[in-house]
Amino acid sequence: GTLANRGANEGWRVRILSGDRDLFQLVDDQRDIAVLYMGGGPYAKSSGPTEIREEGVVSKLGVMPNKVVDLKALTGDSSDNIPGVRGVGPKTAINLLSENGDLDGVYKALEALSDPKANSGALKGALKGKLSNDKENAYRSRMLAEILIDIPLPEDPRLGLGLVELGALRQRLEELELNSLQRQSEKFAELFSAAGQL
Repeated sequence: GTLANRGANEGWRVRILSGDRDLFQLVDDQRDIAVLYMGGGPYAKSSGPTEIREEGVVSKLGVMPNKVVDLKALTGDSSDNIPGVRGVGPKTAINLLSENGDLDGVYKALEALSDPKANSGALKGALKGKLSNDKENAYRSRMLAEILIDIPLPEDPRLGLGLVELGALRQRLEELELNSLQRQSEKFAELFSAAGQL
């Protein structure tokens, strides 16, 4: 997250190659940060990665990138040991976020229900109890799900961004018998650079 943010701040087109949807929270069309999503793992799609921009995040998760952390705070994520709110699934979480903006808005709306004139919206029945009982888990889950973008990192010139010689890359991949990656190198070149060359 920090390196993606740093790259975008320096004017780079940032592409994050991963099969992890957690990284969708970093997608930002305005700053040209996208995820090259290898859904199901690196060998699941022989055609290569799919570039996920904001519209793709909404299509896959039902929320904009800046709401991914709040979505995980409510639904949890068993693969990352993020508990969320017990009994709240994606559909309910998306409705809550749509009506209330973010996790703080959900809990403000829940507090407002003590006023008899308040409109309950999606906060009805058993859901109110689930949210009340798991408030601490929800906020802890949000903290666990957030990818930090401002970690202080030492400057190391060896980690600088530079151009990659595509021919040399293909040759090395062939030597290592990484045939699948070699076949995908053109696709990577297209996605990683405006000119179509690494």
